[in-house]
Amino acid sequence: PAAPWLAEVGGDPASPRHRAGLAVRINLLFDETKADLRHTEEFECVLVGLGEHLDPAELVTVDYDDRDLREAAPTPAVYELPAAPIGTSAWFRDAEKAVVDHLHAARTVTVLRNAELKLWSRPGESAEDFAVRCRAAGEEAAEADAAKVRAKLERRMGTIRKAIDREQTRVAELEARAGDAKQHELVSAAGDLLGSFLGGRRSARSIVSKVKGVSSRRKQTSAAGQRLETALAGVEAKTVELADLEAELVDELAEIEAGWADVAEQVEEVEVGLEKNDIDVRQLALIWVPA
Repeated sequence: PAAPWLAEVGGDPASPRHRAGLAVRINLLFDETKADLRHTEEFECVLVGLGEHLDPAELVTVDYDDRDLREAAPTPAVYELPAAPIGTSAWFRDAEKAVVDHLHAARTVTVLRNAELKLWSRPGESAEDFAVRCRAAGEEAAEADAAKVRAKLERRMGTIRKAIDREQTRVAELEARAGDAKQHELVSAAGDLLGSFLGGRRSARSIVSKVKGVSSRRKQTSAAGQRLETALAGVEAKTVELADLEAELVDELAEIEAGWADVAEQVEEVEVGLEKNDIDVRQLALIWVPA
């Protein structure tokens, strides 16, 4: 009579009248291979007032202990016979089947799933903790995708950098040549030509020929300058191409990160039910409850 759940099932510890009831203890196994889930529960319930057919919906879930039940009959006591034929074993078999069928149809455990990441929550794991695991898995997947993109674009970057190095080497060579040609032109013009003209050592024809030579060297210097400008333009073009490729890399990495961050948030609830062979009835006892 002192059972803490007595009031929940309509009992009255002071009443001498006793009504027939059932105390049921069942072990439940929630098993889901995809989720790597193997979760067990102990289900206990009591039903007071037994009809000809047991209605599992009237079962009251309680946490009862064997010490709540006693074998000795209280005195004084009046027993109210139920409509259920409790004198037959068939009724108890049917009652057990009804309870099992009810649990099979209605009892579930809720777990969280991220289908894209193929992650399931663990029994007792909070939604916040599962979200942390999903974000970590999303970041790992993003890193894997980023590594592929990075490897592809870095190969292209390497090719462009080599081209820039070649162009810069050519620029340095052309700058050196252009400087030598310019210096030679100035020395010839200021020294040789001017000296010949003022000193009267050469004829007009030879001076004209000398002028043509200076003009030719100036054309060579001009051509060298054009080649230098072309080489510098090549360096600039390759540098721009490299910058564009780096910007492309940044954009792709940002897109990958955002995509997997979105995937990590795609969490849904999944109800895992029971197989009938995962419902193990450990106790189904007739009890008399003061009410």
